[in-house]
Amino acid sequence: MVPFFAHSDEAFSNKIIDIQRLFKNIENQDTSKLDYMIKFYHLSTPHEKIAKKDIASIVAIYFNLQKSFSEKFTNIKEIMPKNHFTLKDIQGDPSKNDRTNSFYGKHVSATGELNIYTREELGQIINNIGGIFQLNPGNKTDYFIVGKLKKVTSSKLEKAKNLPNISSLTEEQFLEKITSYEWI
Repeated sequence: MVPFFAHSDEAFSNKIIDIQRLFKNIENQDTSKLDYMIKFYHLSTPHEKIAKKDIASIVAIYFNLQKSFSEKFTNIKEIMPKNHFTLKDIQGDPSKNDRTNSFYGKHVSATGELNIYTREELGQIINNIGGIFQLNPGNKTDYFIVGKLKKVTSSKLEKAKNLPNISSLTEEQFLEKITSYEWI
């Protein structure tokens, strides 16, 4: 991983999901689709939907983000997402509902540290699909996503273990179930 900011102990990779998250935060944009980012930076590299060929665009976007960050901000904390959110903050977009997705109409909760998405982004994905994101597991919970735990267990995990008909998923298993779903 390449350190993205000199002002942070946290390293950002040039993985596309990090670039998309940084683009939305640094450039204050609502979308971070590759085509949009290419147009935003007036790049001559095309989006060909072939990973090998799109790498040039992703690298160019990455360097544009570094430049833009240094021009607009002095500290990484200025663009980091807030830690606390309410369910009102993550209203689903009915136009993005996907009745074929296994999370459609299902109640989903999570615990632990997630590597790819923030908890709020995870909730937004679930709500956009047409599911119901819950801050805490309960009797209606269908899926429980377990990230990396700082301790051996968490109170949410202990509660989920005692609930009937709940399916636990790792973050990787969750990602596999949404691979074809474009929530951004």
